[in-house]
Amino acid sequence: MKKLFFVLLFFFTVSLCFAYDRPLVNNINAVPGSGTKINLMWNLPENLKTPLKKILVYINTKPISSYEQIKNSSPAATLKPTATAWSHKVEDLNDWYYAVVCVTDKPYDIIMPSINATVRGVHLTGKKISADQVITREEKVYPSGTLRETPLPYLDLLDNNKTENVISKATTTEARKLGVAVVKKTERLNPYVFEEDLVSPDGGDAYLLFDILSRTFIQKKYVEGIEELKRLIGTNVTEDVLARATFYLGECEYFATDYESAVRSFVRVQPYFPDLCTRWITSSLDNITISK
Repeated sequence: MKKLFFVLLFFFTVSLCFAYDRPLVNNINAVPGSGTKINLMWNLPENLKTPLKKILVYINTKPISSYEQIKNSSPAATLKPTATAWSHKVEDLNDWYYAVVCVTDKPYDIIMPSINATVRGVHLTGKKISADQVITREEKVYPSGTLRETPLPYLDLLDNNKTENVISKATTTEARKLGVAVVKKTERLNPYVFEEDLVSPDGGDAYLLFDILSRTFIQKKYVEGIEELKRLIGTNVTEDVLARATFYLGECEYFATDYESAVRSFVRVQPYFPDLCTRWITSSLDNITISK
């Protein structure tokens, strides 16, 4: 088994060295965008002897680990040689994987996970319901002598609601008093930092996370932190760094008042930090306004 491992490592190293002489994009990253789009980004190769003619983007619902998987497939997109990004319009919640291949005289048939192919599936954070997915209710037939259900009257408890009020003003006033405790948001939590991230590491994935936190999260630049952490999560980092980065992503979304996204992030890493995540999920749910 050990011998097989070193043989595979040798061939991987040879392939890696050989790849540096070939035009490969690098730092590929895929993140969910707004609506129904997943945004794919990469860096172009530098100092090429042969200029690029075009760039091909391939997609799959399984990880793309070799060129054999895609050589007989049509690319999802054919782009100009200067392109560094592409948006994939998605209509489902499947995990999607991507590979980007450069073409000079012919496509360069090397796929290297985390360099020109994503290693983790990316999916939309929400889904729009199309017209043909809307469930139409059949008209209910009431037998003779059976009373028809009467719809409950609507209480307009929110001052900014435009719906016509069908309850008297006096009743609405009393009901609004009862609803104050529901509408009011709970007190928000204070930022949490893991002990591992309080001191700058020597290097590696932990340092990348520490650098992002020091430039964004610690300085309360939560929107920037969301983008930076999503980019880090989309790379091939270690499991423990991935878990902490996802938790910090939830915190950034929480303090950016995107509580629904925060809940999704905390749920992903709840098996790693059960008690901690439960507390943040509860607070996120409490802070979602009643109008949502």
